[in-house]
Amino acid sequence: MTRRLLLLLIVALSLAATHLSAKPSALPPPVVPQCVGVNIHFTGQPKRDLDGLARGGFGWIRMDFAWDAIEKTKGVYDFSAYDSLLAGLTARHIKPLFILDYGNDLYQKGSPRTPEARAAFARFAAAAARHYRGKTILWEIWNEPNGGFWQPQANVQEYGALAMATVKAVHAADPNATVIAPGTSGIPLDFMESLFKMGLLKEVDAVSFHPYRGNSPETAAGDYQALRALIQRYAPPGRDVPLVSSEWGYTTVNVSEQQQAQYLARQWLSNLAEGIRLSIWYDWHDDGTDPSNGEHHFGTVRNDYTPKPAFLAARALTQTLGGSRFVKRIPLASPDDYLLLFGRGGAVRLAAWTTKEDHALPLPIASVTRMTDMTGGPLTPTVEGGRLRLTLTGSPVYLDVGRDAALREAAAWTARPENPFYAAGQPLRLALTYRNPDDVSHRVRFLTLLTTPDGARTPVPGGEDIVGPHQMLAQGAVSAAMRVPVRARVGLVVDDVRQPYPQDVSFTPTDPLTLSVTPLESGRAQVQIANPAGTEFTGRLGAAGPSGVTVVPVHLAAGQTALSVTTPLRAETTWRLRDEQGRPVAALPARRYVPYPLAASPIQVVLDGDLKVPSAVQLLPDKAAQRVSYQFAPGWSFWRAGEAQPPALPGHPAAYGVWVDGDDSGNNVNIRFTDSTEQTFQADGPAMTWSGWHYLTFPLQPGTPEGQSIGHWGGANDGRVHYPIRITTLLLLDSRAAARRHQGVVLWKRPDIIYDETARADGSAHRV
Repeated sequence: MTRRLLLLLIVALSLAATHLSAKPSALPPPVVPQCVGVNIHFTGQPKRDLDGLARGGFGWIRMDFAWDAIEKTKGVYDFSAYDSLLAGLTARHIKPLFILDYGNDLYQKGSPRTPEARAAFARFAAAAARHYRGKTILWEIWNEPNGGFWQPQANVQEYGALAMATVKAVHAADPNATVIAPGTSGIPLDFMESLFKMGLLKEVDAVSFHPYRGNSPETAAGDYQALRALIQRYAPPGRDVPLVSSEWGYTTVNVSEQQQAQYLARQWLSNLAEGIRLSIWYDWHDDGTDPSNGEHHFGTVRNDYTPKPAFLAARALTQTLGGSRFVKRIPLASPDDYLLLFGRGGAVRLAAWTTKEDHALPLPIASVTRMTDMTGGPLTPTVEGGRLRLTLTGSPVYLDVGRDAALREAAAWTARPENPFYAAGQPLRLALTYRNPDDVSHRVRFLTLLTTPDGARTPVPGGEDIVGPHQMLAQGAVSAAMRVPVRARVGLVVDDVRQPYPQDVSFTPTDPLTLSVTPLESGRAQVQIANPAGTEFTGRLGAAGPSGVTVVPVHLAAGQTALSVTTPLRAETTWRLRDEQGRPVAALPARRYVPYPLAASPIQVVLDGDLKVPSAVQLLPDKAAQRVSYQFAPGWSFWRAGEAQPPALPGHPAAYGVWVDGDDSGNNVNIRFTDSTEQTFQADGPAMTWSGWHYLTFPLQPGTPEGQSIGHWGGANDGRVHYPIRITTLLLLDSRAAARRHQGVVLWKRPDIIYDETARADGSAHRV
């Protein structure tokens, strides 16, 4: 044994000893079905429901732990209905996530906002923790406090005070209890940041949320990354805060039953690939039969308990991958294709699908023990010349490849970033672990290639080590300091044979420089350079177009977070920011700005949302812009402005831009467009936290990183744009419970359609 390996093993044993002394957690490992579950709406032991949950293979349920149903007399707690439910779940090896939620009129109408009501809620939560001490339970504090479940309206300070008092009370009653929060609707970073500033990350054991969306589950990856970056800023040093998707589903009013089944399987699988510790589907059972009521049709089984394809998909996933631990995602030629690797003992299993059109994928697999479709039906694998010809579709397929040698080696090693978020000047550290799967010693070497967005590649040298029978080897790779997103592609060489399955690992800078463009009049553009970390930077900004290149020196002093630079705006312009060494650190593709063709007919402004909410909106006279006055009442309201007959837009527009004079209300700004099938898309923009004129840009192409916030419904309802498109809503203001104000005046003018012109028609490129 080498001295280095001995040292590494000593460190590993030390870490293991530390782990043994750490607080136990109810959060599950990435093992199916321990990491997946479903929402329910019952207590007691209804046999049909409980047996159905067991048949589906759900490892967890999530259920309201209603305060007013348990404490009907002050200080007297009746847990009997939940005792019965827990007994029924335990008999079927299902674990509960209980939501400590909702008000109690014994103390206050609505949510517990007064000190007395807050203290009473904390006592109730502590009593529950003591009553169930020693049980494997996840306690979640409230349900969607940023929405309508916090009465009379959402208030982050009120909820934060309750959450802090409750988590401390629960941990005092049971130091080993696992508490998660805040269970938000969506992933509202501003709401989360307010809670983190209050110290929530020092108290809770995981952060929970409900990442509902109109588009596919895989688009949540960008939201998870943004949330992790925010957590990294506020979490105690050295603490890894897990993420829990505690509610998320798709109703079959908006998607077909087949697509719902696809999205259930892909939600659970892609969440595993993104490191989400637990994924709860909403929900188990259809709550009604009204064909137009979306809330009635989220279930995996219908109201009469007949199974939907979603139930069959859940059962197939939990049975086919049952007992298997997720190891990693294997990178393929297209980022839209997914190949997930699972291991159980010495056996290897795969899950595969695509988010794009169906196509064939050849894999170096000589034999397949078993292959099943999304709902558990058998498939016949096609193997030609030692290669499996696999057809990828939107429906995941599962492959049991037994003890395939190459895949067995792939399951024996993993790569992960020790510092997934890094600052300028900080070296990247990559943790590489190899666990020898057999009784023979092997020579092991890792190959690492770092790639930055400009295409630059940096190989990282790695030494060779002898790994004994069933021993573990850990290594670290270090790169030069950078300031841009970095992808590390890691490969493995065993006994001088390069293995066929690499792994990708991403590093994200915490202080990136970013560019945005505002078109001005007279053929000019204002380029905003954002420097959120305020670190010093010196370099140059180049603007290149068909008639030449303009280079402007750039310097941001320490503490300076923004800089505006004026450059020419030609028919096609590419902007690129470089540092003093000439390395690209930020860029924007060539873009063409075309004024939106406003028709002669007047703009219409329409109030929408919950029509029972008495909100109001009015279009006011203004010669220079569209001026809208509004007043949102508590509840869900929004107004949308657009033309009665919007024109079809030529080509494939990349984005829509518009000047908006904000009112600093905090309400959300969005737009909508439709395609040729009458499918509606909504591109979500920012909260309106500014006053004065700002230029906003909305993506018009789902499936791109910029288009992750685009939801869809109606028409083809496939999330793909069928051109041409029409901008049906040129501006939409959506009420937010957490808004600063619920009334105001908004102006907007000079909308643009933006086309990407990354390459010129003649194939030449502009060098900046």
